[in-house]
Amino acid sequence: REYAPNEIPSLGGYVATTLKPEAELVLQSPEGDPVLATWQYGLGRAVAWTPSVEEPWAPNWSNWAEYGQFWASIIRYTLPEPDSGPLQVRVVPNGDTATIIADAVAPSGEPLDLADTQASVTLPDNTTRDVTLRQVAPGRYTQDVRLPADGPYAIEVRQRTSVQERTASAGYVQRYPAEYAPVLDTSAGARLLAAISAATGGTTLQEGAGLAASAPAAAPGASQGLWPWLLLAAAVLWPVEIAVRRGWLRGLRR
Repeated sequence: REYAPNEIPSLGGYVATTLKPEAELVLQSPEGDPVLATWQYGLGRAVAWTPSVEEPWAPNWSNWAEYGQFWASIIRYTLPEPDSGPLQVRVVPNGDTATIIADAVAPSGEPLDLADTQASVTLPDNTTRDVTLRQVAPGRYTQDVRLPADGPYAIEVRQRTSVQERTASAGYVQRYPAEYAPVLDTSAGARLLAAISAATGGTTLQEGAGLAASAPAAAPGASQGLWPWLLLAAAVLWPVEIAVRRGWLRGLRR
């Protein structure tokens, strides 16, 4: 975010895709397709780069003077925030609520106590909610907030003392996108199995122990001897063999 080049080399192509509602568009093509996008889920960050980094789609990029700086900036964005600075903010999720935690230290390195600590929470619909963080331990301030909707949240914490004011921010995304959400309604599955069982005349097992008892017994094996067929073949072929042999002997005598 601290790096913004004035111009970038041209691209020869990219993988066409669509931007997720929770993602942030950084670069786009003339057709409006995303070329570079970022997404923050909880405390993690992801970057999507739809072209390649070499030929045939990015033949001029390896010779670009700011090539290394460009990718270094992207890599730094995906790395965790360093645990340094006088005010650190993080978000701990808990179902439909989350806890904002702010840890503050004084210039002397000791925990900063009795500071006026406020947080501004930006909801997915871009509305803002202000909350007050209360001190629960030396240098630590927390507050539980409700997350009314799925999507990205931006939290900015402002802390004031008699001699200074400072801010810190954090991001959080509530839940996965809908297309990745698992189906947790087990009652719907049970109703479907009951309907299938009724239509096919089957039974619904309630316990795993009943599986062996309800399974159909295997059909008993049956065997059939081949000796009658072999005996019949011998009885048919024996006269034929004698006739062929005697005819062959008569031919030799002539």
